[in-house]
Amino acid sequence: MRNIINLTKMSLKNLNAIKKFAMISIFAVVVAVFFVSEGSKKMNGADANSVYLLMIINLMAYIFTYMVMAYEEMSNIDILIGYLPVEKKEYIKSRYILGLSGVLLGVVLFFVVIFARNMVKTGSIVGSMGMNGILELAGMGIFCAILTISIIIPSHIGFGGMKGRLIAIIGFMAPMFAGAAIANVSDFASLNAVPFSVALVIGSVVLLLGSYTIAMAAYKRKRIV
Repeated sequence: MRNIINLTKMSLKNLNAIKKFAMISIFAVVVAVFFVSEGSKKMNGADANSVYLLMIINLMAYIFTYMVMAYEEMSNIDILIGYLPVEKKEYIKSRYILGLSGVLLGVVLFFVVIFARNMVKTGSIVGSMGMNGILELAGMGIFCAILTISIIIPSHIGFGGMKGRLIAIIGFMAPMFAGAAIANVSDFASLNAVPFSVALVIGSVVLLLGSYTIAMAAYKRKRIV
């Protein structure tokens, strides 16, 4: 467990190398949340502009997985791992902890931004969505982000940063657009919160387990040159 934590800490330090890109990207999304024209479709009283909030969580997942792993690949991380007293499964697990750290940070930023946005536009931190609507949107954002890291990590390990770039982009964009589409379904607000939450949790666990299995198999076959 100590090796996994140390590998994760090492990758978190590498965020400094891409912090400029990360800050610009996050700033752009936050600006969009506040200033992009509101749409007419609704989700629990929220305008379609709220789907930009899904991008916050998903973007953090993308930065913490693909961007960090691509940077480490250019730094020959595989050769370094070969010299360290760590097992392959420990390295793979550290990638998922890294990705989930991004999701967690994205969730915190999500709530900060949506509360600030609602306060500015409606004078209430929950706004017209209500707390249930905000939590449902957050849950969807978490699921989309987990789907993103579940696609990016095994594809990056199997194909590398350059060859796997297209898959990474699809892994970032597809879940986000899917989440936005679901958020704009007219009867989404009628979903029961409990089974909806349970379905998201089960789906997330299944995605992570399946992704980990694929990533582990890909890393075992990977040739270090």
